[in-house]
Amino acid sequence: MNEINIEQIDLNLLKCFEILYEEQNASRAAERLGITQSAVSASLRRLRDIYQDPLFQRTGRGLAPTTKAHALKPLVSNALNIFRETLISLPDNTNTLQQRIITLGMSDDFEIAFAQEIIEQVRLKFPHYRIVIKQTYMHIIAEMLVKHNVDIGVTSGGIYYHSLYRELMVLGDYSCLVTHPEDAVELTLEKFLGFEHLLISNTAQIGIVDEHLTKLNKTRHIFASTSHFAAIPWLLKRKGTVCTLPTHAARKISEIVPSLIYTKCPISIPTYPMVLSCRKTSLKDKAILDVQEVIRSVINSYK
Repeated sequence: MNEINIEQIDLNLLKCFEILYEEQNASRAAERLGITQSAVSASLRRLRDIYQDPLFQRTGRGLAPTTKAHALKPLVSNALNIFRETLISLPDNTNTLQQRIITLGMSDDFEIAFAQEIIEQVRLKFPHYRIVIKQTYMHIIAEMLVKHNVDIGVTSGGIYYHSLYRELMVLGDYSCLVTHPEDAVELTLEKFLGFEHLLISNTAQIGIVDEHLTKLNKTRHIFASTSHFAAIPWLLKRKGTVCTLPTHAARKISEIVPSLIYTKCPISIPTYPMVLSCRKTSLKDKAILDVQEVIRSVINSYK
């Protein structure tokens, strides 16, 4: 391969690469970049020549990044973000800054409870930012941050890497969702155990409720299990059924689905941390700091 002179490279190619990686579709990338699809294809050809790799493989669902593209993405985005920061000081940067994408890693209980308000506040305060949400949970969020799959994590713990920033926002607790108003009145342990239970668990076999019932020498009847909080309104419909879940998600679901009522859990379950996280290197990135401040405001107000 011949030596490449960076002065001969159009840096707009990097922006094209970033958008192609995010959209994995040439027509959508062209729309976001404000250019034709043929111009995107031409840029991709030049990128392939530079990096000596296909970068994106055509599939039935669009353009899939290659291993090389996955490795390049965080480096390219970091380089572009540094340049974006240089534009902040301009007298009128509103029209100069191109849309910046910030990727949040959240489990679906956090997404149900907080994502809409976070997105709305970011849209109002920072219209040149765009929020993208990726599903995660506490056991994989650190790896996703380290691999640059997400920019910010909002999880119930799980951050132990030295290279990652971890901040406790508030402590969360648990509530129950029941299917009828009368079921929510004086939800005693005896009444609770008389219900059929919907289990929310990654293992689909045991949950935190079962762990604490074991200490009381009690058991419950589980009629179904799911790993997604978003499925609750469709699975919890029959009278005499109940689901135990984080209070923030229970409260939001009950607002959206009036037939589901949230009430205090009759079992004493310890609280858990709601943790905000990112790479330590991102703490110098104004966009990351802006979005983090919005997240703090939204989640701290839920109490």
